[in-house]
Amino acid sequence: MKLFNKKPIIILLILSLLLSLSGCGNNKEEVIGDNDISAHLGGNIKTIDPSLCSDSDGMTFIVQCFEGLMTVDNTGNLVCGQAKDYHVSKDGLTYTFTLKNNLQWSDGKKVTAHDFVYSWKRLVDPATASSYNYLLEMVKNANDVMNGKMDTKGLGIKALSDTTLQIYLEYPCSYFLEICAFPSTVPLRADIVNRYPDWANSTKNYVVNGPFKLTEWTRDYKMVLKPNDNYYARANVRPSKVDLHLISKDNTVLSAFNTGDLHIGSLIPTAELPNLKGKGLVTESSLGNYYLSVNVNVDPSVAEVQKNKALLDKRVRRALSLAIDREYIVKNVTQGGQLPADTFIPPSVQKDANGNDLYNSLEKWWDNTTYKENCEEARNLIKETGLNPDDIIVEFAYNSEGGHKDIAEAVQNMWSKELGITATCRNEEWQVFQDTRNNGKFQIARNGWLADYHDALTFSTLMTSGNGNNNSFYTNPEYDALIEKAAKVTGAEYDKAIIAAEKILKEDAPVIPIYFYTSSYLKASNIKGIFTHMNHIYFKNAYLQEGN
Repeated sequence: MKLFNKKPIIILLILSLLLSLSGCGNNKEEVIGDNDISAHLGGNIKTIDPSLCSDSDGMTFIVQCFEGLMTVDNTGNLVCGQAKDYHVSKDGLTYTFTLKNNLQWSDGKKVTAHDFVYSWKRLVDPATASSYNYLLEMVKNANDVMNGKMDTKGLGIKALSDTTLQIYLEYPCSYFLEICAFPSTVPLRADIVNRYPDWANSTKNYVVNGPFKLTEWTRDYKMVLKPNDNYYARANVRPSKVDLHLISKDNTVLSAFNTGDLHIGSLIPTAELPNLKGKGLVTESSLGNYYLSVNVNVDPSVAEVQKNKALLDKRVRRALSLAIDREYIVKNVTQGGQLPADTFIPPSVQKDANGNDLYNSLEKWWDNTTYKENCEEARNLIKETGLNPDDIIVEFAYNSEGGHKDIAEAVQNMWSKELGITATCRNEEWQVFQDTRNNGKFQIARNGWLADYHDALTFSTLMTSGNGNNNSFYTNPEYDALIEKAAKVTGAEYDKAIIAAEKILKEDAPVIPIYFYTSSYLKASNIKGIFTHMNHIYFKNAYLQEGN
């Protein structure tokens, strides 16, 4: 899911998603007294505009304030959100949603099907330049709109009335309802967005349709949420207030948690992980991959690439990957129960046609049984290029927050020791680093991804040409064709396409997988009712239990 403030030890746990195959019901919850919740939400929020947000912290904020056609309940099941029910045509190409009665925005105006039409068209509009526009590529004419070949009027979404929405697909998509619950596809008000270009930076103009509304925002300090009284399920929103603290220092988060000032802390000093077991530490597996992006942009005007053309040779990139001791990193550096990554697509994301984990059929990126053998293969690859290791100088860029520094320095030492190359590190504050990575102002940059939906395409699509989250600027027509095919077929044909695409990615090595994520965060014993889904924590049912 989505580019996010990818901290190797802070990703919130992912619960399994169960698709509802028919109509949608509402779950009533007991209303309790006032509860002021205090939680940590990253260090800096770049944007809370649903069409533009691409980081995990921002999206976690958005799901508190907005709701799409679909949402998730407190057990992680997919249920109707703003939709009352939906119907899918027999060929799987037409979805008809009927909205709940009397839906309102936080300013009292009516939520209509037209608000969804506007939001979805804005998402794919090239002028918006959303890095998440590809989420709608299964919608009829979406690709032509995104490529500037067709006006947004041609997008396959139509408001049949104020309460009825119809969406037309290019091909059947098993995870389409998950897309309808994603933060990027929530409704937006055209009158607000068009009148106030800076609407997402103002508490006054941040008009929402979800459980909470933003009442205060002190930059780099705190965001305050209070219940949205116009939300249709207001009676089920338990907190009286949620303070989201913007803290970038892990030791500060830990200190605030230990003093009781935070109920949830999602940035933990790596060295403290072993000491926090049984003291509020929660660790769960996650559908995600921590990896390195290698800048392979062949544009001669890109200065960062021209500084080190060696990285344009896939043998050098493969050598860099093989020379990383992933076992050492997960055992001695991250220490959060992560697993060494030997593929780009993690385990448990997708079942194959036979009902087995598709991961088991993927060709592994490093096959030798020992790190020593991997390093020998890496040195041989460097020799094949004819390059002198002394002439290879690489720079590893990372953001300052979290444990990224420790990982970068470990990798730096491995490359220098085993390959004889010169490796340097460069750290930047999160927002600066985002610009660095998105604009290709790096040679090698740390990266990471969590699943947006339960399909291998949530990872494979990242590396297609022109994808807004393809920070390697990688392009391979054969790879693109395989991913395009996988999106349109099922069963054994799908498996074959994904497996072949993963093999190409391994051989070209525009990315270097390091480990598969786990979720480690701090949770006070007296906070109940929070739940997480696809890396987003939900506070609408949260409450503080007396006596703890």
